[in-house]
Amino acid sequence: MVLRSPAAVHAQEPPAAGPAGREVVTRSELEAAGVMRLGEVARLVAGWNATTVDDFTWRMSPRGLPAAIEDRWLLLVDGRPVEAGVLGVTPLERIPLDLQSIDSIEFVSVPAVASGRIARHGLVHIHTGKPRQGVSARGRLAFGSETGDPGPFAFLPDGRLNRDRYGQEAAGEVAYATERWFAAGSLTGSVHFPTDPLILDRIYATSPIAPRIERFTSAIRLGVHGPAGGHRLVAGASRLDDWTRLELAGIEVPVRSA
Repeated sequence: MVLRSPAAVHAQEPPAAGPAGREVVTRSELEAAGVMRLGEVARLVAGWNATTVDDFTWRMSPRGLPAAIEDRWLLLVDGRPVEAGVLGVTPLERIPLDLQSIDSIEFVSVPAVASGRIARHGLVHIHTGKPRQGVSARGRLAFGSETGDPGPFAFLPDGRLNRDRYGQEAAGEVAYATERWFAAGSLTGSVHFPTDPLILDRIYATSPIAPRIERFTSAIRLGVHGPAGGHRLVAGASRLDDWTRLELAGIEVPVRSA
C-alpha cells in the first residue's frame, strides 16, 4: 500500500458532527493505556465496538450499527480520505504510520461530512504530530510471552500448542524540524503469534500453516507551516501478512496486502 496525502492544514476543523458523537484519543492517552498497535485504539473508545478473530487485526464500527456494516466508516489522515480496505476489511494496521507519529485519533460515530465526502457510517480521523525542533530520534520495542498455559515457555508435541509466545513490536523514527518545516522518516516491524487455543484450533481446522502475522511499514512525512496554515505530505508503504476471515465460508485464509 502506498499512501500519499498532501493535507491542507488551513484552519482544519473537525467534521460536522455533534459533540455527543465525537470522541478523541490523544497521544498521551495511548501511552497511558499501553496500546502497542494502531488497531487496538478502538478499544479505548466508548462509542465504538471492536472485535478481532486473530488478536491482531481489529474490526470496528459505531455502537448501534449491525455487524454487517463493520469497517464501512470513512478513514482520514490529516484531513484527506484514505482507502485502506481489502476484502471488505479496513484494518488500521495497513496504514504506514506508527503510534509515535500520531498526535490524536478522532472517532465520529454519527453521519458526518468531511473532505467533501459523506460518511454515513461514521469516520476515523488520524492526526499526525510535528516532531520537536532540531534533530530528534525516537523508537520503541515491545515483546512479551504469556505463561501458565501450559507454560512457562512450554513446547508441546510439534510446537503447535506453544501458547506462550506473543510476538514483538519495534519502530523507530528520525526527524528534523524547524519553526517552519519538518521532515521525518520511520520504519515499523511487527510479528504476532495467535496463541489463544480457540483461535489456533479454528485456523488449524482449515490450514496446516502455522499462524504467524507480520507487518512492516516505512513512511516519510513532510510538513510546511506558516502564519496562515500549512501543508503536510505523507508517503509510505506497508505490507501486512495476516489471516482474513471469509464470513460466508466460516474460515480464515492467509492474505498478503501491500
